[in-house]
Amino acid sequence: MHEEYIDLTDEENVIKLISKKMENMGIKITYKAIKEKKHVSRKPDIRGWDKNKCRIWIVEVKPQIRPTAKKPFHQRRNYFDSLICQIVTRMKSKNTNYAIGIPYTMYKQVIDNIPLEARKRLKLRLFIVKKNGKVDYKSYTDW
Repeated sequence: MHEEYIDLTDEENVIKLISKKMENMGIKITYKAIKEKKHVSRKPDIRGWDKNKCRIWIVEVKPQIRPTAKKPFHQRRNYFDSLICQIVTRMKSKNTNYAIGIPYTMYKQVIDNIPLEARKRLKLRLFIVKKNGKVDYKSYTDW
């Protein structure tokens, strides 16, 4: 049987898939950065509200590196650094869950570069988008 793959190099696709997963978790999406990336935005990629736990969700997302990238290692490192910087600079409230959304190809890099103690202190959650479009959620204690 032929399995369909999602273009994870398009950040909008990654945002849509993670938003859908969050809605399935009972989180109402209040903002998605779709069609607004043409200019610099100070808003997070995804913002949600979990009314059951009275918590805001802030998610920063990065797409997969394009196969035509001239220096994929440097671009992947740049994506990672940007992702961490964006999420840390948004950490202003204790009533907020912070998460990062990445394609499966960046998972090992994220695991290797964010120590367990940092994940615990920041209570950083993770959404991983697989090539078939399935999204896995991991709490800060799970990864």
